[in-house]
Amino acid sequence: MLAHEVRSLKPGDEKGFSARGRRDEIGYLAEKLGATIAELQSALAREFFRKHSR
Repeated sequence: MLAHEVRSLKPGDEKGFSARGRRDEIGYLAEKLGATIAELQSALAREFFRKHSR
């Protein structure tokens, strides 16, 4: 399920993964992966804004 959700992400998606609530390694991975993707999207947005605001 988590792999399917990751593969179906589109640029700018901010959805959380359904496995985040699990109390096992998959839940931990879903939480960390979601946070990492959010940080990457934020960095990409900052870079895009910086390049296009000149």
